[in-house]
Amino acid sequence: MAGLSMLTGTVVTGVTQLAPRSCKRPLRIGNSRAHVVNTFAKDERPRRFDDVTIQRDKAVSQASRRELLALTAGVLASPAVFANRAFAEVEAEGPVVSRKVFFDITVDGVPKGRIVIGLYGLDAPIGAQRFADLSKNIQGVGYRRSYFEKIEGEYIQNEGVRAFNYGDGLESVPITGGDDTRQLEKELASSTLRHNRAGEVSIVVGRDESVMEAPKEKLKAVNGKLVTITEPPPPRPNGSQFVITTAPAPELDPCNLVVGRVLEGYELVAELSSLPTTKSNINSPFFKTAKAIGDSRAIVAEKGFGRPFAKIVIKQSGLVADE
Repeated sequence: MAGLSMLTGTVVTGVTQLAPRSCKRPLRIGNSRAHVVNTFAKDERPRRFDDVTIQRDKAVSQASRRELLALTAGVLASPAVFANRAFAEVEAEGPVVSRKVFFDITVDGVPKGRIVIGLYGLDAPIGAQRFADLSKNIQGVGYRRSYFEKIEGEYIQNEGVRAFNYGDGLESVPITGGDDTRQLEKELASSTLRHNRAGEVSIVVGRDESVMEAPKEKLKAVNGKLVTITEPPPPRPNGSQFVITTAPAPELDPCNLVVGRVLEGYELVAELSSLPTTKSNINSPFFKTAKAIGDSRAIVAEKGFGRPFAKIVIKQSGLVADE
C-alpha cells in the first residue's frame, strides 16, 4: 500500500498536467482530485462509523483505485503521449499563438513524426512572419530539406537557408525582413521574450561578440612569395537558422529572437536531442594549443563539435492551415 501511495502522488501530479489547454482546473478522478490524494491517507477528522458511511466510503475507495490504476497503466504504457500532453499544459502559459507551422522529420531517411510550432505574431511580428515564410518554402527557398546541424545540452539547431536564391528580376526578397538581419536585430532589442523553458523556438540573429576572437593573421604563399593575410571572420547569420530549446537557455537571449514554441511533438524534439553527436574536445590541451597557433585542423574540428552522426532532416514543412 505504501508503494501505491507513492505512485498516487506521482500520478495525480501528472493528471494535473493532463488538463486541457482551455481549462486550468485539474482533471478529476472519482469525486475530486483532493479525494484521490486522501483516499490512501489517514483522515484525522472525527467521523461517524455507521454502516452507511462504511459502505459508501468502501465503494468510493474501490472505484477510485480502479480508475487510478487504469490511468496509471495507460500513462506507463504510453510515456510519449503522456509527455506531450503534460508539455501542452505548460505551453498554454505563454504568449498568444497567431498561427501554426509544421515540420515532418526524418532521421537517416526514416520518418519520425511531426513537430507543430505556434508562432507569436503579436509579440514578434517580423520574426514570426519570417519563420512562417521560410516554412512555406516560397519559390523553393525555405526549411524543407534542411538539416539539424547541432545538438547542445539546452537546444538543437537547424542550419537554415544557405543563400536566398530567388532568381533574377525580383525587386526584393519575398520574405519578411529581407535577406539580412537588420529588422530582426531591432525587434530583438525591444523583445521581452526569453528562452526560459523547453520548447521555445528562436531565430539566430547575431553572434555573441564577447566570445568572438580577434581576426588572426597568417602567412600564405602568393606567386611564390610569403605574404601576411588576415583571415576573414565567419559569416554573420542571415536570419534563417533557428533553435528549439530542450531546457532553459538564457545564454541565447542576447543573440536569438524567440518567435514561437512547440505545441505538438515535443517528445520528438527530446528524442532528437538525445542522438549521439561528435564529442566536444575544447578542453583538451592539444586542441587549445592547435587553436592558439591558428591550426586549420582545430578550426575544422571545432565546427564539427555537437554535430549529430545521423542525418536529421525536415522532409516537409508548411502552414498547418495549408495542408
